[in-house]
Amino acid sequence: MITNPNAAQNPEGSGGIINLVMKQSRGGGWTGSTYGVIGGGGLKRAGGSFGYNSKKLSVTGNLASSYQRAWSEAENVRTLPDPLTGGLAKHDLILTGRNLNRSQNGGLTIGYDLTPKDRVTGAITYNQMLLYGYPTNTFEDYDASGALISFQNRTNARRFTTRDTGFTSGWKHSFAGDGHTLSVDLIANRSRYDDANLWSITRSSPAIQPLERNDMFADLAHSEFRTTYVRPDVQGGKLTLGYELKYDDQGYDAVVARGATVPGLVTLPSATYEIDYEQTINAAYGTFERPFGDVTVIGGLRLENADIKVDERTTSVDGAQDYFRAFPSLNVSWKMDDQSKLAFSYSERIQRPPPFILTPFRVYIDPKNYQEGNPRLRPQETQSFEVSYEKRRNGALYLATLYYRSNEGEFSPVARNQGDGVVLVTFDNLGSSRSAGLELVANGKLAKNLTYNATANLFRNEIDASNLGLGAGTRTANGIGGRFNLNWQATPEDALQLNLAATGKRLFAQGTQDPIYTVNAGWRHKLTDRATATLSVQDMFRTNRFRREFNTPAYTDWAESRPVARTVLLRIDYRLGGGNAKAPAAAPQFEYGGGGGGGAGGL
Repeated sequence: MITNPNAAQNPEGSGGIINLVMKQSRGGGWTGSTYGVIGGGGLKRAGGSFGYNSKKLSVTGNLASSYQRAWSEAENVRTLPDPLTGGLAKHDLILTGRNLNRSQNGGLTIGYDLTPKDRVTGAITYNQMLLYGYPTNTFEDYDASGALISFQNRTNARRFTTRDTGFTSGWKHSFAGDGHTLSVDLIANRSRYDDANLWSITRSSPAIQPLERNDMFADLAHSEFRTTYVRPDVQGGKLTLGYELKYDDQGYDAVVARGATVPGLVTLPSATYEIDYEQTINAAYGTFERPFGDVTVIGGLRLENADIKVDERTTSVDGAQDYFRAFPSLNVSWKMDDQSKLAFSYSERIQRPPPFILTPFRVYIDPKNYQEGNPRLRPQETQSFEVSYEKRRNGALYLATLYYRSNEGEFSPVARNQGDGVVLVTFDNLGSSRSAGLELVANGKLAKNLTYNATANLFRNEIDASNLGLGAGTRTANGIGGRFNLNWQATPEDALQLNLAATGKRLFAQGTQDPIYTVNAGWRHKLTDRATATLSVQDMFRTNRFRREFNTPAYTDWAESRPVARTVLLRIDYRLGGGNAKAPAAAPQFEYGGGGGGGAGGL
């Protein structure tokens, strides 16, 4: 695991990366597996994969399908000054979501050795999802005395579809000498989203138009060219040189219309937009790795130029950014003995704002919520320092990492009171933010059949948002997050696992997000040499809920969403022909992801 990447890795993102070394399979013949899952909420999943390997050719493929019903609820309470009395008026929003979700995905990867020195690869992936949603929203406004002065009940008929297609191709040439290579890769992805919503206002005071259509369409295209040259025999070290070109072309359209009947809906120009977004990134990098006895040093430099254009065609408002950045990196490791290692690393990273927060158009979300992007938003730049100590003993691994990250220009949502319970969310760059902490990783055996793996992050975050004129200076939060797995091989056929996960408190410019805690459990039983059954329980104590609070001089805003995620799932896995039927079984596939979902709307 590398948390501070060197210059050869993508510098985008505020966190680290995980670097996995994959071994090419050279087994012969066909292999395959299938699985099926059933669970609460009518959940059904099924899929399969296959593989073929010969001396020159390798082929892998997979297909999967899923069906699920989900339900969630949320509440949002805002307290604002009453302009008539000077007291505090309350505005409530209650949301309930019901979804029906169907999805399918598949992929095919082929690799072929043209010569003993040349290998070509190609892959295609396809994903599609269809979601029907039936959320209900209730808006209630109270004056300072607590009297209800207005309300609105809304129900929605939603149809959301997404289709994603990806293509990759590559060529790798090996020169004389171990590790001396040249590779070229091409990547192309296309994603399309269609989100159609027809709201029916069933009750309201004062009376308003009974129908509202709110549709959004997105077409996202991404292409990438990469080439990397690696030479391991340069001045006693390894030289890596590379070039990357990334291009994104995205279009977003939205239409809002109101009326008494569907044929009579009238488009609202103030809430209808067409946005084009283009981003081109050119990057060149080089790293040099050289050992000095038990010390290994990797130094690197990455140079990037980003050209970004945002065109809001409805109002002819454009935004553009063109900037150059250099990203140095340094990784030093000292092998103290066969079981201990000390490491230091430094890197600079960048996190670019996504298109939707760069667009200056005021987007209508619902009667109480609007969002407006900021075309002058700068990317967040991070300087990251880490010192780590790793110890291996009797098959166990212990890792402790001290880290410090300094961020300039972190972009943050800023909520502004528009009156009558309406809030406009904009985005701006914080003056600065910092985080420091200690990350601990451990895995090993507690007993012959009892193993564990654990991570813990003890941290302190600090942000300075005084430049935003919100009346708040430096704010801090301390917290702890992590994950713990306890695995018990009760019998040769039965394995049990307890899984605990926690995220720490999160700071915003105007508020905080509470920690989130989740407990899961699983049991796997070996049915035959080829078949296993796995029982998983998600969110055993229904603690997986999201709470956040904004506190400003103008108003307070509290929100909580409660996805109904506790469910029991049964999974059956079966390994098909090929290979050794009595080969060691793979790790249990516990179904801890993809629990009950939303549909109630964002907070």
